[in-house]
Amino acid sequence: MLGLAVLISLSCGACSSFDRGAEETAHLFLDQYLIAADQQSAITLTIGRARAQIQQEIDLLSGFQDREEALLEQKTAAQFEKVYERHRPNGDVAFLFRVTLERGGTEVPAQEVFLLLGIYDGRYLVKSFRFRDPTDIRTPDTP
Repeated sequence: MLGLAVLISLSCGACSSFDRGAEETAHLFLDQYLIAADQQSAITLTIGRARAQIQQEIDLLSGFQDREEALLEQKTAAQFEKVYERHRPNGDVAFLFRVTLERGGTEVPAQEVFLLLGIYDGRYLVKSFRFRDPTDIRTPDTP
């Protein structure tokens, strides 16, 4: 399953971003951000609050030497389960994914990731994203 997700994300990397739909963009963002831990690539799929959030991470992590090599040594496996997809009247699309990660042989407890995508210059971009514990009692469509 992971191999397929990585293969799809690699093949989509060659596609024009104008050809990607909202769900494909969401998956590509999750692949780049969570599996590859590549904020530089993930930021290209963002705008607004999401872009500011990732830029802050890039700035914070820029002082760590050998970070990329350490991440490459730890093979990451992930499973994404789409919990819901909602289309909003303004054209935005909201997704909630349940994500299970395993990095370096350690499984991270499942998290839910809320993504809000909008169309800018003819392509979908991530406007905001937020992680939450699946046991959180708030409604699933609140960021």
